[in-house]
Amino acid sequence: MSKQLRCFDNLKALAPDGHDVMNAPADEAHLWTMTTSHPGAGAQVRRTTPITLMLRPHGI
Repeated sequence: MSKQLRCFDNLKALAPDGHDVMNAPADEAHLWTMTTSHPGAGAQVRRTTPITLMLRPHGI
């Protein structure tokens, strides 16, 4: 996961099976594509705003 995104306190990056790839060291070797986000792209957020990224393996 991008180091730039780690500055947020409440970030979850969820794989299709629901596991958080930010907390799964084995997933560091994989490339992921973001499919959706909440809040949506362009929304103004604070560092403490909960952010959820839905991901899928890259190339699928």
